[in-house]
Amino acid sequence: MPAQTRAPEKPTGRRANVVRFPALATSKVRAVLHHAEGGKTGLTEFEAWGDAKLPLAPPPHPAGNLAYNPGDKPFPKASASHADRFGGKPALAIDGRTNFLPSPTNRWTSYESPNETDWLEVDFGAEKEFGRIELAIYDDRGGVQPPTKYEVEVWDGKGWRAVTGAKKSPEKPAGGVFNEVRFDRVKACKVRVVFTHAGKARSGVSEMFVWSDG
Repeated sequence: MPAQTRAPEKPTGRRANVVRFPALATSKVRAVLHHAEGGKTGLTEFEAWGDAKLPLAPPPHPAGNLAYNPGDKPFPKASASHADRFGGKPALAIDGRTNFLPSPTNRWTSYESPNETDWLEVDFGAEKEFGRIELAIYDDRGGVQPPTKYEVEVWDGKGWRAVTGAKKSPEKPAGGVFNEVRFDRVKACKVRVVFTHAGKARSGVSEMFVWSDG
């Protein structure tokens, strides 16, 4: 496209890179990415902006996420063994918004927890069937980092038990991306993820999805 301007001028990670150019009509658009030496390139979002009535209405949340609560329903309800004192509340991990950046705060973290493990729980308010969870693991590369491992447990009416047949992708928890775990389908009214923290850092999640189609 001719007459492009860029901000920032040099491509930069962990923030939006904006390219402006004269308006045109087209059925397709693409970004050609030139990799840095010794590395490859990735995007978390690609947006193309034209004339529109602002503000834009948010897209509908995908169907099948049993954990979704935009904040106006009593259930599902999120809780945790510890929450940070900077606004990282458990409810923000099931509000349908995913943000891997430090600001705005839209996540739960266990920052400053005295525990070596912490859990994030979702109470559905009634028995649900599911077999797949996605975790948008938060990583500020400081006090909050990906856990060394995590385990999924369900409430059987008397206590917590681990799910069976768990297969994780990626196998080692990674920050700034979605981590998926599939397991044998279960019926339960509550589910939680137990995080084993990495050293002195603590764990955090921007969003937790519990899928009925797992």
